[in-house]
Amino acid sequence: MPRFAVRSRGGSPRKVSGDSVTARRGLALAGAALATALVAGRVLAGAYAEWAWYDALGAGSLWTARMEALTALRLGLFAVAFVFAFVNLLVMRRSIVSLVLPRQLGNLVIGEAVPGSTLTGATVVLSLVIAAVMALPQDAWLVLLRAYWATPLREIDPYLGRDMAFWMAWLPLERSVHAWSVLLAVVVGATVLLLYALTPSLRVDRGHLHVSTRARRHFAVYTALLLLLVAWGYRLDAFDLFIHGSGVRETFVAFDHLVLFPYLVTTGIGTVAAALLVAWTGWMGQQRVTLGALLIVMVAGPVGRALLPLFDRQAAHDGERSVLDRPYHRVRALYTRRA
Repeated sequence: MPRFAVRSRGGSPRKVSGDSVTARRGLALAGAALATALVAGRVLAGAYAEWAWYDALGAGSLWTARMEALTALRLGLFAVAFVFAFVNLLVMRRSIVSLVLPRQLGNLVIGEAVPGSTLTGATVVLSLVIAAVMALPQDAWLVLLRAYWATPLREIDPYLGRDMAFWMAWLPLERSVHAWSVLLAVVVGATVLLLYALTPSLRVDRGHLHVSTRARRHFAVYTALLLLLVAWGYRLDAFDLFIHGSGVRETFVAFDHLVLFPYLVTTGIGTVAAALLVAWTGWMGQQRVTLGALLIVMVAGPVGRALLPLFDRQAAHDGERSVLDRPYHRVRALYTRRA
């Protein structure tokens, strides 16, 4: 099988297998055009069928609002996903000095370097594919409209002082955006890691893992970004306590308000600090400090969430919890009657 060579900055050429390059651009373009036409026709047919159904029910304005929200949602997510994927792939691409593919002339096989513009173009295409995969399936238009149309209810919760519109409109949207962001980070991270593994920037030599300086710095910044997503998750978990508490039938009780909520907030702030530390130490090559910070973050959150409920059970056994929980039960009953 023909071979091609990839040379990275700070690394030696390495041979990896690949398919022979053939000049089939016309056929490829025709196939791409046909596939695009089929997909566009299916999308238009589906949109017309939905419009006809909504219109038959006298809900044409709802269909219009739905399509506007879906278009804004998907275009916004597409733009964010494309920029995020392109920046990371471009950083990875710049670690490659040259890509040499075999070219056969008669009985001779000579190496031909792929132009840098072609590699950059491939980076753009791959970023577009990732963005399309991440954005087009999204259909949380109702969550977006609920947050966009939300108006203050002038009903303030007694614990955090937030309007009820925050809990019913903004928080569901923020939770959806966070879940999508985590998925995007996983997809892009896995793609970048796989591409790095095809270059000498990330290789295993005699049982030892060798990472180039560029790749190490990229991984450090990316890991810091993942930690920021973890910190964002702690924020959402803290708010979620007010909806799904640890009391009977998921009621919000004193333990949630006085122990778990401050712990989650503090852990989130500590995770942000750890993200900054990981980015700096990873950039400077201080691997022990980086690994130590990651270990603390990985242990503090899960272990704390596992141990703190044990103290709560002890308080419940001693009869202290029922006394502390009475004001929270009264507030819950009051809001239930008002609702």
